[in-house]
Amino acid sequence: MFSFKKCSGGREVDFVITVKEFAAPPPGQFMRFFAQADKPINQKLAPFLPSGWGNSLLSALCDCTRAIRDFPCDEEETSTTQGASTA
Repeated sequence: MFSFKKCSGGREVDFVITVKEFAAPPPGQFMRFFAQADKPINQKLAPFLPSGWGNSLLSALCDCTRAIRDFPCDEEETSTTQGASTA
């Protein structure tokens, strides 16, 4: 597990990236490592979880962090309003 912070809209958004190693690549894949973040990006247009494949742990992690850097991240407004309503 790796941690990645992105500044978005004047605040920091924390991402936790999990990297998995496959003993044999899945059918149709030639890469052994798969990295995936815990939060979606690009929420307003077409949200998706950043991920990346690679022959090494570093290349999979770089693909995933590149997606996080390239796309906007709008922190869910519901998480801040839910926190305020339960307090």
